[in-house]
Amino acid sequence: ILELKHFLDEDITKLIKKYKGDFDHHPDFCPFFAGMDDQTTALILIQLGTLRMEKKIKRFSAELFFSDFNQLLYQGIMEAAGYSKNNYNFLQLAIQYPYVDLLRWKKEGMSYDELLSIWIYGSGLDRYIPRAICEGSDKDWVSLFDNQKFTKERISLNWQLFRIRPANHPVVRLMQVAGLLYRSLDDSLLNEIINIFAIPMKSDMIKEVKKNVAKLFADQTLPRFYRMGENRLDIIMINVLIPVIILFGEKMGYQELRDKGWKIYRQYRGLSANFIDEMIGKKYLNFPQRDLIRKKAVYQQGILKIYNDYCRYHNCDFCETNKKNMILSM
Repeated sequence: ILELKHFLDEDITKLIKKYKGDFDHHPDFCPFFAGMDDQTTALILIQLGTLRMEKKIKRFSAELFFSDFNQLLYQGIMEAAGYSKNNYNFLQLAIQYPYVDLLRWKKEGMSYDELLSIWIYGSGLDRYIPRAICEGSDKDWVSLFDNQKFTKERISLNWQLFRIRPANHPVVRLMQVAGLLYRSLDDSLLNEIINIFAIPMKSDMIKEVKKNVAKLFADQTLPRFYRMGENRLDIIMINVLIPVIILFGEKMGYQELRDKGWKIYRQYRGLSANFIDEMIGKKYLNFPQRDLIRKKAVYQQGILKIYNDYCRYHNCDFCETNKKNMILSM
């Protein structure tokens, strides 16, 4: 760096001269949140969070043309379980080994271990099995894959393992969801998820739903500290289960189920803050507003919509216009 600094100085000077006056300065001030009381902030974020959920539902609805609800849930759970570094790879696994094939293989006698071997060896993960998992298991995933009769297809995936936490390792993630997915093959994954929402509309509905979701993933054959945590279950709930259930209620005419999905979403407590929440909160929000967005997931989803629609592109004028239109519509 020290050797190159003289050359870099000259290049930067040329850029400044060439584009002088074309650089916009974006101060740490956002007129969108400035001067808004908590009640107005909450109402606007609910509107934006609702729009973001509707966008998720439309995405699943579009995918439904090429699959069914079981496959939608399978893909969504796998993608969400893949963590940010490997979610694409997990999605590819769900596409390569679709749910309809898993159903057929289960009827033909596929075991739980054979399902895992198809995922692990079929995707090349057998080379990266964590030592803690190997030491606690006598499974030979290569032999299991070679001896099973259901599929010999393998896919080449670029697994990202650098500086990944043990509980986020892709092999561990597969084991975290395998119990639910294998058990669902006796009936259907959709029915497993519908049962989560088979509760009366009452004040402690969220608590009951969260308890039911935890039970779905409770049969993980893993040490306790490797099991899927509450934060990841919340992410799966908000990004996959709720939008698919709302879509299912709309498509099938189950109004009560659709309304229950929306009510749960609007009351669901705040998720663990991500870097976007943290960045916008520290830069642009006052302390009461920061405390507000931590309370409910719908507020956080509203923040994500603002960031993805406007902040990423520094589109402050349209953002401010949208805010005024929303206030006028209240």
